[in-house]
Amino acid sequence: MTKQEFEEYLKETLGFAALQPERFNAALGVRYMDCGVEPAPFAEFLYQAKEEHRNPYGGIHGGIISSLVDYCTGTGAVAVTRHFVTTVDLSVSYLRALNGENFRIRVEYTHVGGRMISALVRVSDLDSGELCATAQLNFMQLAEKPRGLAV
Repeated sequence: MTKQEFEEYLKETLGFAALQPERFNAALGVRYMDCGVEPAPFAEFLYQAKEEHRNPYGGIHGGIISSLVDYCTGTGAVAVTRHFVTTVDLSVSYLRALNGENFRIRVEYTHVGGRMISALVRVSDLDSGELCATAQLNFMQLAEKPRGLAV
């Protein structure tokens, strides 16, 4: 797959959330930033903080961070495999409070097999450059392909 194809698939997969605005993924408001395929697939997403996602101390709630990591990684996994995926496991390390406004979620796919997809994720404050959280995830590829996804 070329970078251009991967970018097209990522944008198309992100577009699925817009088709279901009442669902949680759409409410996250994640946007595409960048991607690449060499030496391994990676995708970068932008999350702009929303007031309703903040905890009482002003930082982004840990559950939102987990959801962002899961959604972004799954979006890229669907784009890479052109199949639906399901989360097998998710481990997040919170390194510092996400008190900023703009965050980069960088997903690096470390294994894309016939059945399993593994990834490492870094969540950084886009304005300060500080690393705020890391995550490791594994997904299982499902037999179903999303309708309308370019093959």
